[in-house]
Amino acid sequence: MIRDLWLVTCRGGSGEFPFGLVGGIEVDGGDGDVQESEIDAELGAVVDEMVQAPGAEDEGAGLGDQDLVAVLEGPVMTNGGGGCITLGMHAKEPVRVRLANLPTAVVEMKNLARHMGVERVLLKRDDLTGIETSGNKVRKLEYVVADAIATGADTLVTHGGFQSNHCRATAAIGARLGLKVRLLLRSPEEVLEVERSARALHAGYRREGNLFFDYLFGADVTHHSAEEYNGKRKELMEGAMDEERREGRKPYFFPVGASVPLGCWGYVRCAAEMVEQLGKETAVDVFAAVSSSGTYAGLVLGKSLFGLKNWRMVGVPVSDSVAYFQKDVRELVGKTVEQFGLGLGEDQTPVEFLDGYIGEGYALPYPAEIEMIKTVARLEGICLDPTYTGKAMTGFVEAVRSGGVRRGALPVFVHTGGVFGLMARRDLF
Repeated sequence: MIRDLWLVTCRGGSGEFPFGLVGGIEVDGGDGDVQESEIDAELGAVVDEMVQAPGAEDEGAGLGDQDLVAVLEGPVMTNGGGGCITLGMHAKEPVRVRLANLPTAVVEMKNLARHMGVERVLLKRDDLTGIETSGNKVRKLEYVVADAIATGADTLVTHGGFQSNHCRATAAIGARLGLKVRLLLRSPEEVLEVERSARALHAGYRREGNLFFDYLFGADVTHHSAEEYNGKRKELMEGAMDEERREGRKPYFFPVGASVPLGCWGYVRCAAEMVEQLGKETAVDVFAAVSSSGTYAGLVLGKSLFGLKNWRMVGVPVSDSVAYFQKDVRELVGKTVEQFGLGLGEDQTPVEFLDGYIGEGYALPYPAEIEMIKTVARLEGICLDPTYTGKAMTGFVEAVRSGGVRRGALPVFVHTGGVFGLMARRDLF
């Protein structure tokens, strides 16, 4: 059986707009083939229901059964049963919106390997999940945004730093799906001064990197000092949600990085892709940056759910201490196990961290990291960023060189993106 959600668009006097989701359509076709007649019948029933729904004509500004057309936009959502990955996903996988270009490739970094004096170094190209959605965040957002739409939300509310990859990806996805996006950004004083004085485009100031795209994609952006953001974050988020409700919208909130149990499934799926690409029985040591914990938590869960006994999942902290992440990742893994009834104990989801590559703190680059970004760019033509992947790659390369990878295991680095953040720090190069 295949269980998909289909996006239906209505066209009426006011133009085209997203009307709603068709939930739980089930059609026969275990081989992945879906009969067009079955889809037509399901959609026809939904169109009838939509036309007859109370207030449907008001919702569509004069839209009635004489001009309502159902348009198949998908399948935009799937529970993984349609054969996207031969290996198959776990039966508890939640519904997702298909937003990323998946699967991403695993490639050899031959020049870097030669430079390091080792046989092989591999890269999982999650920087290529899309252009405007580049990076790891879109994998997690596929599940979180699916839940937002299914609950009837029309506004996405989230937060992050002023160069947040997560916020930029959310803004792009909101534009694509016709959802308003409200972003609350922690910004440095020099940005606050200009943005809050309505002089954002005056001579000498330019919005750079992810921040530029936040505005380009039409997000509603507010800037907050580090003191306000860190000390009153809950109040800020609740205030934003209340404002959206007062304006008649249905907001849906999710935290930085979409690092919640739903979001973790994005990197459970990534683990499944890598098994398909590298082999379940192959010895593989996977390294990935850790900041908001969701990416690494998903990889840890994937290792257990797919029985990857010969794989290691190693997190490289780039923002907080190992002690912090041992607690944070463990809590997130535990919540995901509980929420989805996965039946896994702590002994089945081991965590492992590579310490020593944070530098002075989050988003504060250091000389060895900058040199690593230059090295990878010049040897492989691949861009890392100074907040996440530059630090994590520095740790990964040193681990490979110093025996931190098991003998005979394939060393794999998960490239979680960040090219737009790199463009905002041209001063470093």
